[in-house]
Amino acid sequence: MRIDEKKIAFITCVNNEEEYDECKYYLGRLNVPEGYEIDIRAVRGASSMAEGYNAGMRSSDAKFKVYLHQDVFIINVDFIADLLAVFAQDEQIGLLGVIGWKEKAKDIFQMGAWDTGKTIDNRWVYKGRLPMEKNSFLEVWAVDGLLMATQYDILWRGDVFDGWDFYDFSQCMEFLAKGYKVAVPYQSGTGWCIHNNFSPSLIKYFDYGSLFFQEYSAREWFPVADIHIDKTASGRRKDEGIMIAEGQKEIKALITLGEKSILREFFKIPEVRAVYGFRECKMIVDIDWQEEQNQSKLRLWEEKENGEMPSYSDVVSKLRNLRYKLIRIQYGADTEGWEKNEIENNYSEYAVNVVVQDILSIK
Repeated sequence: MRIDEKKIAFITCVNNEEEYDECKYYLGRLNVPEGYEIDIRAVRGASSMAEGYNAGMRSSDAKFKVYLHQDVFIINVDFIADLLAVFAQDEQIGLLGVIGWKEKAKDIFQMGAWDTGKTIDNRWVYKGRLPMEKNSFLEVWAVDGLLMATQYDILWRGDVFDGWDFYDFSQCMEFLAKGYKVAVPYQSGTGWCIHNNFSPSLIKYFDYGSLFFQEYSAREWFPVADIHIDKTASGRRKDEGIMIAEGQKEIKALITLGEKSILREFFKIPEVRAVYGFRECKMIVDIDWQEEQNQSKLRLWEEKENGEMPSYSDVVSKLRNLRYKLIRIQYGADTEGWEKNEIENNYSEYAVNVVVQDILSIK
């Protein structure tokens, strides 16, 4: 396939169409430099991130490829020009990410230890502690998979990483092995994108971390000679992840059954309210309580016309759509006031207040 050097492909593995629609909304706002074109490609039904990205890579003739999660919203409208400018600085830069590791971490499971770059998450705003100069970049040894941009094609290691974890670290190693640089660019403000990730699963994360360690740690060129795995800590965190996943399943079932009293009592427990994986469920319960107490005409979690309670997926979809609209307004991405009208017609002030406070808690 002949490579088109004036094309940028955006490749995403998709299993949630509403989330991906919001991702595409922001892609549609990007300024495209004169002479360039973009190619937006969704991969559905992939058995792993690596398999999906390989399919997307093979299907596009674009020289520049941006692999991004379906829950990533690029808020920098000049993202393409900024990306091309960094790649143009050094032809040895093979892969870029928005947050990464430069200093040599001792344990590959040091969650939240990104020391380079910026991004807005649903928990906090990542601000790498390492200083960067404007219009520059820092070489790193790994970047987060929320967004990975390349100017060369290298196969993703789907033969080893056949799930949804550590495919990003692996791809960084594959680029380093071929002599390319992995880098994080300077980003103004709070960063180039939002990672709207609410329910990260750690159940298999530690298993794939062990595979990563086995696959790469003995290589002569491996960038971190003394890295190790804290098996005790990783085992504990895996058990915690399993418990949270089981709790999520039970809470979602109770929402579908309309068991409001049980859930209200459950979310009075401070330790429960603090669990990040329960955050959306907590907001649903809080909003419903406030709407009921204030006899709101607009309700988030209400019976259907046939008297049945909506499913958890229906309720959380409505909650997320409110969040999407508020984020558009927050970052100046709303469409001539359309989002504001939609919010006023479909959501109570109590729902808006709860979601706004959650967004404002991200620091």
